[in-house]
Amino acid sequence: MRRIDLFGKPNMRRIVFWGVGTLLAAATAQAALLTRDLGQGVSPQDMVSALLGGGVSVSNIQYTGATNASGVFCSGDGIIGFKTGILLTSGSAGNVIGPNNSPGATTDNGLPGDPDLTGLAGIDTFDAAVLSFDFVPESDTVQFQYVFGSEEYNEFVGSPFNDVFGFFVNGVNFALIPGTSLPVTITNVNNGFSPGISAGPCMNCAFYIDNVNAHLNTQLDGLTTVLSFTAPVLAHQVNHMKIAIADASDHVLDSAVFIEAGSLRSGTSATGATRNSRFWFTHATSADPTCATLSNAIAKIINVNCSVVPLGFLDLPQGFRNSDNVKDAADATIEALGLYWRSIKRTGEVGGTQSQKSPASGVCSDRKRLAVELIAAMANADYLGTDPSGQSYINAGTNTTFPSDLITQAQTVAAGEDLSALVSMTALLKKFNGSGLTNDLPTGIVECSAVSTKVLKSLARDPTTQATCPGVNNSCAAAATVAFPSSAGSFSSAVFTKSVSLSSFTNSFPSPTCGVGGRDACWKILPDVGVLNRPFTVTTSHANFDSMISLWEGSCSNLVALSCTNKNVGITGETLNFRTDGTNTFFIVVEGAAGNFGKLKLTITSP
Repeated sequence: MRRIDLFGKPNMRRIVFWGVGTLLAAATAQAALLTRDLGQGVSPQDMVSALLGGGVSVSNIQYTGATNASGVFCSGDGIIGFKTGILLTSGSAGNVIGPNNSPGATTDNGLPGDPDLTGLAGIDTFDAAVLSFDFVPESDTVQFQYVFGSEEYNEFVGSPFNDVFGFFVNGVNFALIPGTSLPVTITNVNNGFSPGISAGPCMNCAFYIDNVNAHLNTQLDGLTTVLSFTAPVLAHQVNHMKIAIADASDHVLDSAVFIEAGSLRSGTSATGATRNSRFWFTHATSADPTCATLSNAIAKIINVNCSVVPLGFLDLPQGFRNSDNVKDAADATIEALGLYWRSIKRTGEVGGTQSQKSPASGVCSDRKRLAVELIAAMANADYLGTDPSGQSYINAGTNTTFPSDLITQAQTVAAGEDLSALVSMTALLKKFNGSGLTNDLPTGIVECSAVSTKVLKSLARDPTTQATCPGVNNSCAAAATVAFPSSAGSFSSAVFTKSVSLSSFTNSFPSPTCGVGGRDACWKILPDVGVLNRPFTVTTSHANFDSMISLWEGSCSNLVALSCTNKNVGITGETLNFRTDGTNTFFIVVEGAAGNFGKLKLTITSP
């Protein structure tokens, strides 16, 4: 069937291809969705594993449909309504990624529809994607959270192109509009037909979000609010679930259904169990798949986070840490061990070693401490199924519930350089990780013996480099940020001082233009401090060696030399004046002339 658009012209649809690694959309400040489909290393078993919360055991997992149509997604909070989960589409999983810059993203997979969906739609279906499995629930109901979205909105509301999906439990569809017996479809949930933003009439539009104006960073023109699926089941017996989606009437324009990770639950099996970081990092591996181990936890964390362990300042795995030449949970486990068992006082290097013994900055050390607690928190939340908002701690004598987005908050803090925030968040995560130490582990998970310290230390590899975990400021990547007191405005008097000894530094910066240098100490002025035309003066007084100062701008991969001073011989010190432009990052490098080094006091004043 050839589709004609509402203006009487053939509807020429552009296939939107997903670029791997796209994390930010140019047109929006929102984070971007990230997807991995069944052709990119995700399996149907991974999808079902990502869904599992508590009280449900599964078997006989089957998938039919195109491999590019279904998989897992991340970074959905603020866009879909929940952070991670699985998705099934009638076209390509990558087509859900924003921005919404196409009138109709579509992929024709050339596949047939599904008879159950055809029965729901009352019209032929095509390009069906179907995930099914048997399950044994703990209670007489099963539930999860989901969102439906489509490129059919709003111009095909009320038309035969009514893409359809269903959640069939024991043969009955329970994907229903709340409080009704109506299936969730484009015709049943909308705010009227329109070639642009819809204006009515309303059809269950309390559950509809119009995205034709692209305010959400997804290619989908419209989607539902987060809906709850609940179905009656036979407790402690084998039941069958089928999750399916398809195009209706033709193969054109994609629709998608998103299901929240960890939301497939039955009963109240959540135990509130947690284990502290010491437990997870001493119980790293076991041949028994039922053991509560770091490796099993990381396998689950990776399942629900698009194949990475997201730590805010870096993702695990960073490299290949074993002989299978595949970056996977095993590599991530080895690197996680490196954050715990390798020195927090050193930065890592390529290969996961600390052989250069490069001193870590305070930011690096505190990031590593936070990362250890964050990994333990994700193990408790994703693997043991303990929701932070269901746990509490005593704060100033008051019983306080942990925030539901505790892990997301921790990732944000880890990406920053605020030392007090890093320390505070580490302490909060420790409280969460210790909040359920006496509670029994979930059914099917048992405590096993710890692994010897010697073995763990031999396995551990530090995943950091100076780019992600700055060392003492001896390179561009590790440059310390110049920060003035908060009382100092853009042009008010401000002074930054730092005493350093270059004896522990390395020669890691490009050679200056005014002479042969040596070991470097580096600071950076970011645009929010270096506003347009702000004056700065740099001096190296109180040096016990012949020093020199150079100024650079740009990025570490594209540095531009601006000026350099090496006028004074001996310990007199140097002075360099410059103005910032409010756009570039400026790097100040201090080093010894002709390879000299010793102690000095750096002073940066403005004005």
